[in-house]
Amino acid sequence: MAHPHEDVAHHAASTHQTLEASAYLSPEIICSAYTQPCHPFPEPEANGLQMAGAEVFGHIHEIPRHAVDGLNNFYKTQRQESTETVIPRDILHAFVELYFEYFDTQFPFLHPSRLEDLDLPWILLLAVAAVGSHYSEIQGAEDYNTALCDLLARAVELTPQVHDNILNVEVTTMQSVFLLHVLWLFSGSHKDKIVLQHRRSSLATMCWDLIGKADKRRHSDQGELDNETTWQAYVAEESELRLVTCQSRNASEWNSRQRNSTGIVIVTGSEVHYMADHTSGRHPKPDTFATKVMLLELYIDGRNYYRQSRTSQLLQSSFASYLNYSANSDTQHAPNPWLPRPGSSRSESALLDTTIDQLTLKNMSKPGDCTDTIFHVIAILRLIPLETLHSTTVWETNKEHMFKSKMHLNDFFKNSGVKERKGLWHATCIFKTTRSSRRLACYDALSLTVAMGYIYCYSETRTSLSGVSTRPQITRLDQLQDTEAIERWIESGGDNVVPLTGVGKLDGSDRCVRFHRDLEGTLVSQIAWRGFCRAFASSFAQLRRGETPTKSSREYNNEE
Repeated sequence: MAHPHEDVAHHAASTHQTLEASAYLSPEIICSAYTQPCHPFPEPEANGLQMAGAEVFGHIHEIPRHAVDGLNNFYKTQRQESTETVIPRDILHAFVELYFEYFDTQFPFLHPSRLEDLDLPWILLLAVAAVGSHYSEIQGAEDYNTALCDLLARAVELTPQVHDNILNVEVTTMQSVFLLHVLWLFSGSHKDKIVLQHRRSSLATMCWDLIGKADKRRHSDQGELDNETTWQAYVAEESELRLVTCQSRNASEWNSRQRNSTGIVIVTGSEVHYMADHTSGRHPKPDTFATKVMLLELYIDGRNYYRQSRTSQLLQSSFASYLNYSANSDTQHAPNPWLPRPGSSRSESALLDTTIDQLTLKNMSKPGDCTDTIFHVIAILRLIPLETLHSTTVWETNKEHMFKSKMHLNDFFKNSGVKERKGLWHATCIFKTTRSSRRLACYDALSLTVAMGYIYCYSETRTSLSGVSTRPQITRLDQLQDTEAIERWIESGGDNVVPLTGVGKLDGSDRCVRFHRDLEGTLVSQIAWRGFCRAFASSFAQLRRGETPTKSSREYNNEE
């Protein structure tokens, strides 16, 4: 099974395609040397500059002038014509501030001081500003975003190291490439996904080379951080290792990571330590980022274990039949591909489940610590695989596959009351978190799709209460704040009707229509990752109408 988010990303490419496939899939376009002029920056206006000042949070004191000049000089060469329009320094500063305010918490591999260094490379400034522009509300923000992303792709393409000497690339280039891959993955463009498929292996190769170099440095004494040089060396090393860790979380690389997961790196506290350091007894309390990485590694490990076991059984069953072997019960029946087999979990699975509970259900007194949707996504996918949720919601599947998925889910919701309700609580947490924000994390639209699938399946397969004489109790699950109240509902709330804010009760013939309309509203109202969110909104609109989601939907305009 692929990473919880990668399959969804594949299904959420662009909602429409304005170019014929034969045109934009051609090698001349995908591997273009960017012979056409780049997208222009908009003309700066006083109102936009004033709004940019309101988007400064104090992360960066001042951006070096030479980096701004370098970026604008590169822009002029790519415009291929004389132009007086450049991106103002104040707007670049605002975009960098937005990067550290909203994006850095998901992928914290850059120290803010790096953006104040006098030797700051302009390509890194460009990459950070391109990501940060996704979160801006200034006038012309979308035009700046389009131009910056185009410019970054050109800058990376024209960097000789990326293509000629991939095993000796500077970390600045790797950081820029990583941010470009994030921009491609979470854009609303199908073309960007195709280009990413073509380019993504290069980043993994760079990171594995970086791991080898960092491993050698780790065995030397770091000494005390008693001077600026030592501190800067520490920050540089930490940035490298965090980049490797963030890259492994990038959905574009999760497929290969799941097939070849080695558990090489574990993030603990403010440092990134190798497994040898971790097993030697160094156990500082992990921060939020470290915890996410650990849980994702545990999830991957569990899926690898299940996949290996299932493949082994299929192999034995196939060979036994061919060799006319009288098979026992283990080889007579192929394993169930939809739900995890009973008894297949190990102690790591219990550790994963317990840790998720501690970070979410047992941590309600600190709501800010459990708002990351990844924790809830893993909890849901521990119950129902992503492909089952997809096929049940008619997401690019056939009728036979859909009916099989619905049968298995009917059994699950009928016979797994406590697990079913805990999964619904996790899905509701994702629904609540995303509904209350206009600047989602880049992967939150993927998380919302997982929650949508679970809630949709719950409402579709839930036993009708129309024949019950007594009026059922109503539980506003998304409003519960007390851990004990939530646990009581999970244990004994089977007959309760669950309404969601903005949706109403999850029953009635129009429940799915109401639910999908609310999700569409959440996604269409987003400031950040606008194209990506609108692609999902278009898919949800198709589901609302009973259609199979396709990439050709034009429900919400989205540029190719």
